[in-house]
Amino acid sequence: MPTTGVLPSTDGPSHAPRLRVVSLRRISIAELEAAINRARAAQPASGAESSLTLEVATLGALYGRLIWERLDGVDVDALTDAERVALRLWLPPA
Repeated sequence: MPTTGVLPSTDGPSHAPRLRVVSLRRISIAELEAAINRARAAQPASGAESSLTLEVATLGALYGRLIWERLDGVDVDALTDAERVALRLWLPPA
């Protein structure tokens, strides 16, 4: 059964979210990469240590797990709550 979430989409440089409802069952590694790139562009690493935001670090860990396990995607049901939240925030609009 698909999972329904509310994802923000943005228009223009203001990055003001415009919510839309989408149904997700599986996230491909390409979609995950796009979410990471979108989050990094909006929230670049900061500080002397170049610290990542929690969302970027969470998505990066998920990406690393997919690469390590040689998977091309992941079922939404297999995600942690933190991974779901990060994806809802940063998955680009379809």
